[in-house]
Amino acid sequence: MAFALAKTLSSLLGNVNAAIVQIAKEWNENINWIEMREGFTIAAEKHKPICCIIQNRVCPACDHLKEEFKKNEDIEELSQHFVMMILDYWEVEKIKTFGRPDEQYMPRVMFFSSSGTPLRHIVNQHNSPVKYAYNNTKSILRSMQLVVEQHKKNCCTKNEPEASGCTKNKQEAE
Repeated sequence: MAFALAKTLSSLLGNVNAAIVQIAKEWNENINWIEMREGFTIAAEKHKPICCIIQNRVCPACDHLKEEFKKNEDIEELSQHFVMMILDYWEVEKIKTFGRPDEQYMPRVMFFSSSGTPLRHIVNQHNSPVKYAYNNTKSILRSMQLVVEQHKKNCCTKNEPEASGCTKNKQEAE
């Protein structure tokens, strides 16, 4: 009976789960990748910012970044502070939240607050027409660290739960 239930759930969720499993294999299996439809909801519930990679599966620059991403333990560690999502470029057109950040290039990395607001000031290259282009993990790490720091400051002033990374409320309670 348990097998039948598992098989039914697998068939219902198969496409979504198969896509996430494939993404994890390609990018980094030690990161908890979340499917786009759930990502914004989970971010709000857990009070975590979103790190979203926009890729094209036939993009040499994306392939290069994937290889760096797979091996980067610092990104694995920092990813615990985020809801991590990867979208194929064609999915972006469907999402109003993204708007049109700038041109059509890959890979792009965009950050969002826990409420789903784009953090348009978090960019790799400020004076460039390709602000959200990241070609190495070092620059992604720098932006991830900045988002985490800003998120901690914001959540502490709003007295959000400890799950958001805020340590102020915990320290006050001690």
